[in-house]
Amino acid sequence: MNIQVLPNVFKKISLFLFFIGIMIPLTDGFLHPFESNEGGGEIRTAYGHLLGSFFLIGIVMYFLSKEKIEDELVKKLRSEAFSLTFLLSAIGLLLFHFFGDAQESYFDATSLIMLQIITFLIIFYFKKRSFDL
Repeated sequence: MNIQVLPNVFKKISLFLFFIGIMIPLTDGFLHPFESNEGGGEIRTAYGHLLGSFFLIGIVMYFLSKEKIEDELVKKLRSEAFSLTFLLSAIGLLLFHFFGDAQESYFDATSLIMLQIITFLIIFYFKKRSFDL
């Protein structure tokens, strides 16, 4: 399974996009703590969608970027992280299905995919660190 299509240099670009997508809404929340998103009108909503896109593009680019040294061990660790991520998301969805309110939908497809990608990146990071790669 070889899905890494971007060179390693895109990891830095993707981290930049990711942090822009995270930091600007956080600082906006600290500067204007009592204003709601709907109160700003269409410009504030479009601005939020643009920053959310930066966040998503950054995560996906990081996900698709190669490691500096891409060998069989990294591919094995990546495969194990995929499997564990799928298992954890399936268990989480089952728990949500059984214990969550059927009328309320807390997750949409975008949230679930972002959660899976972030979970994969965290698991893969710790698996790599266990082998000192």
